[in-house]
Amino acid sequence: PMYRCLVPDHIGCGLSDKPQDYLYCLQQRVNTILDWLTDLRIGHFHLVVHDWGGAIGMGVATHWPASVQTLTILNSAAFLSDKIPFRIELCRLPWLGSWAVRHLNLFARAATWMASTQGLSEQVKQGYLYPYKTPQSRIAIDAFVRDIPMVPEHPSYEFLKQIQDSLWLLEQKPCLLAWGMKDFCFTPEFLSMWRNYFPGAKVCCFEDAGHYVLEDATEEVNLNIRQFLLKNPLT
Repeated sequence: PMYRCLVPDHIGCGLSDKPQDYLYCLQQRVNTILDWLTDLRIGHFHLVVHDWGGAIGMGVATHWPASVQTLTILNSAAFLSDKIPFRIELCRLPWLGSWAVRHLNLFARAATWMASTQGLSEQVKQGYLYPYKTPQSRIAIDAFVRDIPMVPEHPSYEFLKQIQDSLWLLEQKPCLLAWGMKDFCFTPEFLSMWRNYFPGAKVCCFEDAGHYVLEDATEEVNLNIRQFLLKNPLT
């Protein structure tokens, strides 16, 4: 079967616009994707998520559970956790963290060598960095880092908790968990948490892949996703 593949650059990311007045928070991002899918008149769909897309995608999926055909979950989270790598916590430091992310592009630059175990080519590194050439263009990266809700007082804490508490709406969906086991951020502990929510999921572990699992195990991940979708066509 042929699939129509829709891959959005979130607002402020990739080649999307980078407005300085957009509300860069989880709830706004979920609402933006819901509006986007509505405008495209998308009825049923397979959902594939990675990294920040985990929380955003599950926010969409728990809002429209009847529209979701399958779930493919790569290294990510959509639930509350008290685990955060020290190197990401540094980017959240008041004033200093934002300055380093915005003016030095610290987060995106560090990811080009920390997120891949196999190493990225210079061309691929430049591709990841290309959209973020100025402090203004890095607004979403800074906002994403600061939007990780570690305490109940955080503005996005309650919304993420609502997503977490609604994951049961999706527990009967066919689910594939494809995981880079050497991820410094979304460690295998996060994979175990996903398995608690989706005990019937098919699990594919890539022992030598890091956070950029699609870079480190490209062919293997794509093959597993393709086979999974073939077994679960849209109805």
